[in-house]
Amino acid sequence: MEAAVGTSGACEILGKARASLYRQRNPTPRQQGPRRPFHHPELSEEERAHVLAVLDSPLFADKSAGQVWAILLDEGTYLCSQATMYRLLRERLFRP
Repeated sequence: MEAAVGTSGACEILGKARASLYRQRNPTPRQQGPRRPFHHPELSEEERAHVLAVLDSPLFADKSAGQVWAILLDEGTYLCSQATMYRLLRERLFRP
């Protein structure tokens, strides 16, 4: 049918987009690059102790870890992520 009415005509008759036809005829191969290794960077024991000391300080004693993180970030200090702060507090709370 394509030879008789052309590609556009055939696609119109069949109700198919030309782009779909061309993608089906010439699919691009999936890009398979090297995988990046996934690792969890860990805080050293000194860094952990420092973060917990900051969280326990009288200035932040009545604040959540998220509030402490935001205040420190406003001051230009980044110790670790909020999630890490909460994880360290949880680990300390549930440590046997």
